[in-house]
Amino acid sequence: MTATVAVLSTGDGHLLQALIEAVRLKVLDVRIGLVLSDREERLGLARQAGVATWSLLSPAEPGQTSDESDPELVQQIAAVRPDWVVLDGWSHRLGRAFLAHFSYRVVAVHPFLSGVSCTAEEILAAFLRGEIKQAACRGCLVAEGGGDPLIGSAEVPIYRSDTLAMLASRLRQAEQRLLVQSLQRLMVGDEEQIDEEDDSDDDSDDDSDEEE
Repeated sequence: MTATVAVLSTGDGHLLQALIEAVRLKVLDVRIGLVLSDREERLGLARQAGVATWSLLSPAEPGQTSDESDPELVQQIAAVRPDWVVLDGWSHRLGRAFLAHFSYRVVAVHPFLSGVSCTAEEILAAFLRGEIKQAACRGCLVAEGGGDPLIGSAEVPIYRSDTLAMLASRLRQAEQRLLVQSLQRLMVGDEEQIDEEDDSDDDSDDDSDEEE
């Protein structure tokens, strides 16, 4: 059965692009029901793919939840009856009402350090300090009370010759692949593996210390 996905995008759009491409190539049996963004270029990308869009004209202020800044958010997303809500660089803190309404259906994919979402710059700095030997991305379900269940993870190599732009590009590519894999996994009901997934990528200090 075709799943319906809604996308909340305030990032650079790389996850939205990966999702659109996976649907076009029939890698995912998914219908993108709605893309919501405060960036016209993201909305334009969705419209070109024949996807309905909704413009978030008044983005949340720092510290505000989406529920507080835009009470229509839940209503707009719920109208398309999504099986999953994908966060594409969503920079606003989702409120309790939103997470309660879409309980265990909000999918986030991002790089992380010590279990916390982070940037490519932070990962490269940790590498140069000798704290890590490789980067990692993870896909998870955003839960109302925290402790987000892990769907899957991916290791990303770092090389001594890497610039920040090179590492950032490699991380984006890993996130794109992981988003598609995470949705595939969710769609087949892989709950047991999700629950048992080990969030131990930070401990992978073995033999992947390759250099260019």
